[in-house]
Amino acid sequence: MRALILPLAAALALGACVAAPVMPVPVVPAQPACATVPLPENPRFGPALTDKFHGTYVSGGESVRVTRLGGHRLVIYRGGVPRDLATDNIEGWLFTDACGARYNFMLPPDGPGAWLKITDPGAATTDWHRTGY
Repeated sequence: MRALILPLAAALALGACVAAPVMPVPVVPAQPACATVPLPENPRFGPALTDKFHGTYVSGGESVRVTRLGGHRLVIYRGGVPRDLATDNIEGWLFTDACGARYNFMLPPDGPGAWLKITDPGAATTDWHRTGY
């Protein structure tokens, strides 16, 4: 009897594994290798500059997050990957990342709200608006 129970238990366990539903693996958009290239810290990137751009921006069903890392790095999270942003003009609101994408921020003169235009290499452009901080 014992010889019959062990193979039966093994078959039931194997059947449970086969019949178990397979959970889908979340798809993460592919990021180019340049997306993870860290740019040098800019000592002029302090809270007064970076925090005015901080927040979550949405476009359709997608979102990106802009924040300050450490004391002197402005980053945008696209597809879960932080991309460092740099600018040649600290007074301007146009930034670039290591992939050559351009990030043009637009802030209202009085009150909340902000917009972001992302232009990827190849001229694909998307418009985003800030929904939260």
